[in-house]
Amino acid sequence: MGKQSDRREAKKATKAAENEEPVVQTNVGFQELGQTLVMASVLVQSAPLLPSLLKDGIALVKGEAVEKAEKPKEKEEDKENKDEQPAGDKADGEKEEKQAEVVPDFILEKDACGTFSKICSRLHFANPLGVGKVTTPEEAIKVWKEIKGLEIDFGPKAKRKGSPGTDRIVSNLCTYAVQYLHVLLGLMILRSFLFRSFFACLPWIVIYQFLSMILPLGKLAEIADSLPAFIPAEKIPFDKVPLEKVPVELRVVATVGFNGLLHIFFLYELLWKTYFIEKLLLGGLVAYHAYAVRPIDA
Repeated sequence: MGKQSDRREAKKATKAAENEEPVVQTNVGFQELGQTLVMASVLVQSAPLLPSLLKDGIALVKGEAVEKAEKPKEKEEDKENKDEQPAGDKADGEKEEKQAEVVPDFILEKDACGTFSKICSRLHFANPLGVGKVTTPEEAIKVWKEIKGLEIDFGPKAKRKGSPGTDRIVSNLCTYAVQYLHVLLGLMILRSFLFRSFFACLPWIVIYQFLSMILPLGKLAEIADSLPAFIPAEKIPFDKVPLEKVPVELRVVATVGFNGLLHIFFLYELLWKTYFIEKLLLGGLVAYHAYAVRPIDA
């Protein structure tokens, strides 16, 4: 009898271990989480660069020189120095020049093209708000696939000590806060477009932000080959839109400006235009999802 009781207790212990909620340690509080989302966002990180980029962009539009007129003189001096160099040194200098030409300009962090490329990679369709520490489209898509593959068990089992339900909600909210924000953003876009007005600001700002990133830095005719077949590219007046004359600095300022407006109107729609019952339903929807899905083992 003693052995049978030990076996039963062992079976109960194994079943309890299988059904036990995985311990996920979340050292990050909601205050620290909010600070991380804000300080690591595209808007905050790009804001210090905007005054200088705006100044340079306006100067280029006016036809003023922006410290780039000295480059030809430097090249002439380099040519004179190359003529004086011996043959071996010339060959090494030519190799270095070829390597420098292969490396594109947009990898420079302080360059306008580099800043624009970095912003476009952050403001991906999987993270249009540009918040959080995710810096590449691959990372953003990976988190969405991760939250999609979570197991749904409709909540942990109650215990005598502690509150596993609350712990699970806090854990999932801290882990997938960016994704929950974008779910709310999608709901606000649909609500403002369908139930308020076709000319509500939030949906159009999202469209303008993606257009500012998709449009090429060169001539607009470059996208003619990538247009769908049902769009007659030959009837579109590409030449009447001199997109190549717009400096990259102003494109960066415009993209970050649209992102700032996106944050403002998202909060406006979520906090001001929704009714109290809607706020409760939206908060309950997010909280129930965080409660119903089983977090990944730490």
